[in-house]
Amino acid sequence: MYRLKSRCLIVLFALATLGCAKPQPMKITKTLDLPESDKAPVISTILDYGNYELPTDGSLEQITGDGKFVPGELLIIRGKNFGRLPTVTIAEKATPILARLGDGAIVTRMPHGIEAGTQNVAVSTEKGLHQKPVKVVRYALAQAPGSKDVVLFDAWNFTKIKSYSVGNVLGIAFSESSSYAYLVTGEKSGFVLLTMDLTAAPAPRFVDKKPFKGSTLLGFGYSASRKVFVAATNLGIKGFSVDSPGSPIPSPVQAWSKDIAAKDIIEAALSPDGKNVAIILTTDNTLALFDIQVLHNIKKGPRLKLMPDAKVPLLKSLKFHNEKVGSSLYVLTGDTPASLKVGYHDNKVIVLEVISARDRTLDAKVKIEETRPMMFQKVTPSALTFASRGVSKMEDTAITKWTRYFYFSTFHAELLTLAKLP
Repeated sequence: MYRLKSRCLIVLFALATLGCAKPQPMKITKTLDLPESDKAPVISTILDYGNYELPTDGSLEQITGDGKFVPGELLIIRGKNFGRLPTVTIAEKATPILARLGDGAIVTRMPHGIEAGTQNVAVSTEKGLHQKPVKVVRYALAQAPGSKDVVLFDAWNFTKIKSYSVGNVLGIAFSESSSYAYLVTGEKSGFVLLTMDLTAAPAPRFVDKKPFKGSTLLGFGYSASRKVFVAATNLGIKGFSVDSPGSPIPSPVQAWSKDIAAKDIIEAALSPDGKNVAIILTTDNTLALFDIQVLHNIKKGPRLKLMPDAKVPLLKSLKFHNEKVGSSLYVLTGDTPASLKVGYHDNKVIVLEVISARDRTLDAKVKIEETRPMMFQKVTPSALTFASRGVSKMEDTAITKWTRYFYFSTFHAELLTLAKLP
């Protein structure tokens, strides 16, 4: 009898010990394993976790942040009474919950498209709302013509933070899904893709370097949706997978098709969905698309003569812009050294609709939507770009209709000789 009671006590003690076990604050936990709460949430601390790669299960490493919150950076919100289904907003922008930890903490990411400065992080449940301010830092990178240094600025007040000696910078792109910046540098001997960690302390630093061949950079682009970085050179299309954004993985260069001479390519651009590369050619003022859904095996796409009546090359520059369905492609036209031999030509913007193929068994669809005159005399455009306050057309519309801007640079053909332009 005594022995039986002793066994019962041991079992009860073991059960009590399991029931009172402390939660593991760094262990990823299923939502249903967390307790409900009948009280309002309370935020105690918010930790910046840099570009830490969140595992699907297991435990997170213990990291000490620097107190600066960069868009795209992982963060952990600790507190109490978060319950099972809290809602998180940062700068009044709904933010997805990426994981929950053993003590109920929330893992999320600083959203892109928010302003720098003091912003509130809020956790709300049906029982109430609590918010806590954090300092959001945004960065800008720039290089002066002729310089070999790229300068990092605080984008809030454009205070210089640091200079980096990297050589001639040909292009810069900021990640839209993490806190990295990508720079293409190079000369005629070749190019380098540099990766900068914007969350590094005490200041952003370069963490990866990938060289690739070529003598002329025709264009480059980054797609957050497909997690690819693409550079178009005179040799062909060079792709990089950024599934692990801190260390892009290169694919073999894909040469241009035999019917395209590199000397005839004016410029190249990557579609926002990362599925197509578009190039414009001096030959018959042609637009050509390439399907790059498989980076190591690109596929020829449709071609279109944008100015069938023109007898001289007039295409100048092109740029994609993301839309709710498909994307728009803007092509600038204007005088070139060859066209000026027969006189001046009107400047135009050709707007095309591009709908990517669902898979490689189909072809992309492209058509001209409109042609807009630019209404300038003896002035020719050289390049164009877009800027927007939000990170998508939907966000722009939600803020105000005046958040997307179309910029193009021009010069007077009589004051600056086309043939002497870089």
